[in-house]
Amino acid sequence: MAVQPQTPYKESTANGSTESFALEFDCGNQDHLIVLVDDIEPVVGAWSLSNGAVVFNTAPENGKKITIQRNTPFSRT
Repeated sequence: MAVQPQTPYKESTANGSTESFALEFDCGNQDHLIVLVDDIEPVVGAWSLSNGAVVFNTAPENGKKITIQRNTPFSRT
């Protein structure tokens, strides 16, 4: 079966009230994501992966750049 091409990277700009940022790629494990707010990694527990979206406990401040990147480790079974 062919794998659909994906770009496992997304940038958004926070508006100060939105807490949920939908992924535009597949990712089933929170540990396989790199999430940055203005190029700084938030503290552990500040966000979670839920229903295909990164959900922050508190909305990032207006104008902050949100970067979400999938970083799946290579493995063979």
